[in-house]
Amino acid sequence: MTAESVRLITRIRIFRLRNALACGVSPFEIIDFSPWMKLRRFSQDWFFRTLQEGFDLKISFKPIFDPFNLKGQFPLVHLISFDNQLLNSLAHQQIYFLSQLVTEDGLFLLSWVDLRSLLLVSLKGPTPGWFKVLIGLVTLPSSYALRPEFYIQDELLPNFSVPFIAHEYGTSSSKKLWIATTSCRLGKHALDAPPDEQSIRSSDL
Repeated sequence: MTAESVRLITRIRIFRLRNALACGVSPFEIIDFSPWMKLRRFSQDWFFRTLQEGFDLKISFKPIFDPFNLKGQFPLVHLISFDNQLLNSLAHQQIYFLSQLVTEDGLFLLSWVDLRSLLLVSLKGPTPGWFKVLIGLVTLPSSYALRPEFYIQDELLPNFSVPFIAHEYGTSSSKKLWIATTSCRLGKHALDAPPDEQSIRSSDL
């Protein structure tokens, strides 16, 4: 077997392991291996065990470029404690990064109600414990404003299509705009979103 064949097989093995981990990050970026070590298919996987033991011994591995890596900032698996049930739940909803859960300006965490309105999470049940932990970790006290160290890079910001209903009232010289929106940042949208061809006026309903 040639060296090139070995490299190809290794790449395929890494890509398959990344998909099996279902956490959105490369196996080389895992910090806490415990959620997977409880599962037989991982605890008996020599490749996974090699990475885990290498991490325990402070051995670093050179990451292999993966063109299919998901793009995002602040992997949730690095921020909160995971168990296998939570991993499966978030993987099912394809939620892997904090950058998926913020407003379009990258400065605020969306509330659970906002995430539901955007159909990013389940519409049933109360706000889960992991999200409450995340709020306490990444936001300022009594606020959904992100701590500065968790601001999201512009190129990784979400691009939500936020519907709103615009209605003008008052005299022509002093018109005011009323807007109903699914965004938690009402004031910003009221200032930045004048009526245009994308708005839905009350007269159109």
